[in-house]
Amino acid sequence: MADGLTSAEVEERRRLGQVNAVEVRTSRTVGEIIRANVLTRFNALLTVLAAAVLVTGRIGDALFFVIVVVNALIGIVQEVRTAWPCSTRPPPP
Repeated sequence: MADGLTSAEVEERRRLGQVNAVEVRTSRTVGEIIRANVLTRFNALLTVLAAAVLVTGRIGDALFFVIVVVNALIGIVQEVRTAWPCSTRPPPP
């Protein structure tokens, strides 16, 4: 009983594109970064609280929600700026 493929079988599979090549990702996608910064428990809690305040008609008291948006934007921009050079750099050997 032989172990593994013969050289001819390996070449045939390579020619057909049947290889075990795995794409190396060095960072998250922009969509994943946005989801990670927007969909947090803290943002969900503050969104519910802002909605409750808005239902009462006190728009001025809901201005704290601006902090939620600014916080998410800062996190997204920082992580995208950090991930950008990593994704353009070739993967390590």
